[in-house]
Amino acid sequence: MADDFCWSCSGQKKNVNGTKGEYHSGICQDCIDDQEAKLKQLNAELIQTDREPHYSSGHDVIYVDVKANGQTYFIQGFHTGEPAHNTCKVFNQVKQFIDTGLKYHVRYGNLDTLKKYDFWFYVQKYGQFYELCGNCNGYSNAFSLRTTDITQIWEYVEVWTKTPEKLKMRIKAQLDKGLMFSSGEAHSSVKAFRFEDYSDYKETKKAKVIPIKGFNPQAQEQKGGSPMKAIEELQSLGIEKCPECNCAVGDDWKYKDFSNKTIAVCPQCGEEIRLNDLLQEAV
Repeated sequence: MADDFCWSCSGQKKNVNGTKGEYHSGICQDCIDDQEAKLKQLNAELIQTDREPHYSSGHDVIYVDVKANGQTYFIQGFHTGEPAHNTCKVFNQVKQFIDTGLKYHVRYGNLDTLKKYDFWFYVQKYGQFYELCGNCNGYSNAFSLRTTDITQIWEYVEVWTKTPEKLKMRIKAQLDKGLMFSSGEAHSSVKAFRFEDYSDYKETKKAKVIPIKGFNPQAQEQKGGSPMKAIEELQSLGIEKCPECNCAVGDDWKYKDFSNKTIAVCPQCGEEIRLNDLLQEAV
């Protein structure tokens, strides 16, 4: 790649920083000046902290933070021995964080794909950010979004899984306490929503799993996966028998309206079970 190529604006410039292993490596002066001007407009400050050499590379690690509104937002670090096409990722994440009004930045992945394919995920509090990580089911797209506004995370999750408002509040409260919220096992399309507590991980080498009872919401029609069957939905809510005739829940149980799967019907007596009511009670 030519030395005059800017890894931020992708333009052919003559004033690109050619020094290796710096925050501005591979970035043209126009982009540098633009970022500094926007930081000043936001009354924000870029902080670079030199850490001890990384055990695998031997190079120093530079941590990059943005300080604004009395808060310090850790963005990412980079090795001083890395080429410009790696160090530029940190510069561009800071650029996105600034351009979104100090709201969010995408560390990696294509978030638009999350609206096309179902995905497994976990959410955690990371400094001042809420972080959404995971991968798609049936399509390779590892992703990591860090945002100061947790409602942005629900915009993606709720494309596939409707979440009661009361549960959202509960999840946020637990995230703020240090717990992790996940959709279940990694790389699995089966949803088994739960909290994970890593406070004793150093001693136990495993997380304490806290299931969210009854919250295995019905899957919607999706391009990247299959909808949940009535039997799966009922069993996820702890329903094993018909409350009216006491017959066992089986594969012959169907939804009353397949286009709006909120009611399951007993094939023996016609008893209707409203799934939304059970879900609200469970959470």
